[in-house]
Amino acid sequence: MSRRTLAPGETFVILTDGFLDAVGPGGDRFGDERLLDTLSRDGGAPAALVERLTRTVVGFTGNVPQADDLTCLAVSPT
Repeated sequence: MSRRTLAPGETFVILTDGFLDAVGPGGDRFGDERLLDTLSRDGGAPAALVERLTRTVVGFTGNVPQADDLTCLAVSPT
């Protein structure tokens, strides 16, 4: 098991593949690139990051039914 200490301003994010595998109206996946772009924006509090990521994926999928869960946890040092 490895350990890492988060520095001030860093955020640890863990999420399910439902974010990456979300499909838009054109049939393309949300994927790694869109995920990293969304996460790299000015972070803010962990709750705001999770909210932004969820809103971005839901906006991307439009009216395409979600086929998998969207579960995300973000943690920052206090």
